[in-house]
Amino acid sequence: MSLQKYEKNTKSAVLDQKDVALRCLEVELKVGHRTLLRGINITVNAGESLALTGPNGLGKTTLLRCLAGISRPHCGQVTVCREELWPTRLVTNEHTAVFLASQPALLGDHTVAGNLEFMCNSFAYKPSFSEINLALDQVGLEGRQFQISRTLSTGQKRRLTLAFALILKPKVLIADEPTNGLDMQGVQLCQHIFLSLMKEHKMALLTATHDERLIDWCTHNIPLEGFIPTQRQKHSDIIGSVFQ
Repeated sequence: MSLQKYEKNTKSAVLDQKDVALRCLEVELKVGHRTLLRGINITVNAGESLALTGPNGLGKTTLLRCLAGISRPHCGQVTVCREELWPTRLVTNEHTAVFLASQPALLGDHTVAGNLEFMCNSFAYKPSFSEINLALDQVGLEGRQFQISRTLSTGQKRRLTLAFALILKPKVLIADEPTNGLDMQGVQLCQHIFLSLMKEHKMALLTATHDERLIDWCTHNIPLEGFIPTQRQKHSDIIGSVFQ
């Protein structure tokens, strides 16, 4: 879907405010004095999925980190489940949104079950052992509850983060390259889990990916090249920063 078509659909879709899970308005990203992306307007409704695309170095991960509340944008507004994340921090329900990094950050010397428990505890949720076992079964890690996580393969570590999403059932899932390290079966599993959470729990999915299979699968996709400032704008940013 083109940027223009997405914006047209977004204008009609956001009229019902209660369905808006994540929105950013006029967000601008900078690294030092260099503007990466400008004028970013994105809306993801409950039960929808949106893929952000573009070449490496464009700012996809930086944008996801801002939308997840990890990094601060240069300017603009971000709301998650009708709570303002930026420019203020008027958020009381941080467990409603979950960020899955491109490289899963695990406690290497802890067990698989211990990692899942730690992840959930970080969001003020204490899973039962039966919940952990069921989630591991659903992602193909059955019988690995007591395996040390550093011995897992890249694909198995990714499956472990999917098990975390299954347990927590967030309102918004922000996933950076979620199919990295997964084989074809793993990609299909990833899509199945996302679809299940979207249908049964009205989860909104926002992902940055190069995987054409995931891009085609998502409800919408946006090429972030449409938010790159023009050469004249880039030059004005530099001149302005020097004389401010």
